[in-house]
Amino acid sequence: ATVAGRDPDAVKVLTNISLAPDDEPAASMDRLENQLRAKSCDGFNIQLPAQHSALDDFADRVLPALRRRGLVREGYRGATLRSHLGLAGRGDQ
Repeated sequence: ATVAGRDPDAVKVLTNISLAPDDEPAASMDRLENQLRAKSCDGFNIQLPAQHSALDDFADRVLPALRRRGLVREGYRGATLRSHLGLAGRGDQ
């Protein structure tokens, strides 16, 4: 939110992205990167195809490349969902 010029305590903006079984990893990464670099969202709800290997393919091929591009974090700063999302307040209790 802060990177996009929005108040970090404000509601997070998530974009729904549907990936097709025949999407190339590079095309998927470029699409996600364009959305983030345009600062039109804070994150994604990614809808994967129903095929069994889709999650493994995404985790093994797309996420590492997004990390290399600096678009996906390596770890989380807290122990709660609230802190993972960067929300202030007493949610860490």
